[in-house]
This record gives sequence, C-alpha cells and structure tokens, in this order.
Amino acid sequence: MTYDKDTMLHIIDVDDSSIYRALSSKVPRVGDEIRLGGEGSERYYEVLAVIWVYDEPDCPYERVNIGVEKINTEVELAEEK
Repeated sequence: MTYDKDTMLHIIDVDDSSIYRALSSKVPRVGDEIRLGGEGSERYYEVLAVIWVYDEPDCPYERVNIGVEKINTEVELAEEK
C-alpha cells in the first residue's frame, strides 16, 4: 500500500462494472488483494489497475480509479465442491 492523505477511491469491478466509492488514506497497488463488503458479506478482489485522475481540479480530494476482479476465497472454493 502507498499512503496518501484524503484520497477518493473509485473501485471498479471489471466483470460487472459496479463501482464502490471510498475515502481512504491508503491506495492499493496492482497485484494487491483487497476485501470489500464488510463483516458477513465479504467479497475479495485482486487489483488489476490503478489510475490516478488529474483532470478534475475542482475535486477536493486526490482521485484514483482502481480496476479489480473478484477472486475466489477458500470458503467459496469449498462450497463449489
């Protein structure tokens, strides 16, 4: 992770184009695995792309688009058997 103050993340699922927004001080790198959804409804993703947005000067935060792809967890793999 890299550490940046007040960064608006747009996390984009490449499979279904859903977008999750979050304000964070941490930005994942390509190849990192992240969890979204909160306790009880966790979803795991691999980061495929990190794209910094520099053409929105009116935005009060640094902006970054993060392309992710859902990955199977051990629990999901066990349920598929």
